[in-house]
Amino acid sequence: MAESDASTGRPGDSEIGVGYRLAAVGREAAEDERLGLLEQLYDPVSRQWSLTFANAASGTLNTPAVGAFEHGRGEFYDQEMLDGRAILVRFVISDITNDACHFEQSFSADGGRTWETNWIAVDTRSGT
Repeated sequence: MAESDASTGRPGDSEIGVGYRLAAVGREAAEDERLGLLEQLYDPVSRQWSLTFANAASGTLNTPAVGAFEHGRGEFYDQEMLDGRAILVRFVISDITNDACHFEQSFSADGGRTWETNWIAVDTRSGT
């Protein structure tokens, strides 16, 4: 798929979104736990993106996180269940370059007043 423009947060003229095949590197895990798919779809009416992740281990799609890019930073939110409780989930994509970006996930159990960061990654483009 064509690349999106992170500075404007819009996909290219001929695309509706961006899809990525993900592979974790540098940790011990079964092969099916290390593969996933991230789908990013752009809604030109709302000018927002929806991010949906599928993990090969579960074979299901996660709840889409919805948000937007502004000034080279993306913030996306969704609500999920964790241990029987509804929580807010925030994804932040920052430090975006042509070959890498910083990705951070946080949970909030108090409606977004406080956030607990539980995952940080630097995603890099593979040499394929």
